[in-house]
Amino acid sequence: MDVPSGMTFAGDVPFGAADGTALLLDVLAPDPRPDRALPASIWIHGGGWETGDKRGGFSDTFGPMLARAGFVFFSVTYRLSDVALFPAQLHDVKAAVRWVRGNADTLGIDPDRIGVWGHSAGGHLAALVGTTGDVSELEGDSGSPGISSRVQAVVALSPATDFLMIPDGWPYIEPRHATEKLVGGSLEERTGLVRMANPITHIRPGTPPFLIVHGADDGVVPVEQAIALADALVAVECDVTFDVLPSADHWFASETRGMTTAVALQGIGKLAIEFFGQHLRDR
Repeated sequence: MDVPSGMTFAGDVPFGAADGTALLLDVLAPDPRPDRALPASIWIHGGGWETGDKRGGFSDTFGPMLARAGFVFFSVTYRLSDVALFPAQLHDVKAAVRWVRGNADTLGIDPDRIGVWGHSAGGHLAALVGTTGDVSELEGDSGSPGISSRVQAVVALSPATDFLMIPDGWPYIEPRHATEKLVGGSLEERTGLVRMANPITHIRPGTPPFLIVHGADDGVVPVEQAIALADALVAVECDVTFDVLPSADHWFASETRGMTTAVALQGIGKLAIEFFGQHLRDR
């Protein structure tokens, strides 16, 4: 990886293990470090829970933006759906949160200022981390036991939030193909696991603040799912910022508005920095 000036990079850092395989993360941090603890931003990649990697894709855009803004940026791996069914993916991401918090002094971060975010499948997992902090049956045992998995802010980009919420006449193979692979069968037959996998199921008072961004013309995850998440958070008086991008697709591009994904990500990165800055500020 080409590391931008003013930053340090540490790659393939182990934060736990699952099924005999190391779980790894990358760290991008400001250099030189200030003499105070910095907030942490943990990125979860998308790819329908079946593809994708911690390096490349959106993380290449967002990582340097967050490091320049004074955050320590982490990008994490998790087991994909061809290796393990849900909730393995959530267990792995929670293990990353616990590891970051448990190593806060070494990493130079404030353990009480951790934000999590992701796109698509990563947005789904970020929303689940936010709504299931310290829920014992969803913690897993992949590393750093006894440390809290709670986060203080969540950014969910194009997230799946209710697997069964697919509009009548929806013409696309996704999200059903990917969600059924994730739970290992028909959504209608795997009802218990589907309910567990839906972030909306777990929303309760005290859920951390959310920023939700979704394209109005998303053909992978219906925008109705983001609307449902925002409504459920509002119902428990959670702090929610919800931005629907007009005529934008799953990757936020809009031919109608002449907006490319690359340009859209710059704007979304700024939104995330502002949101994290508000909710992960020094206390």
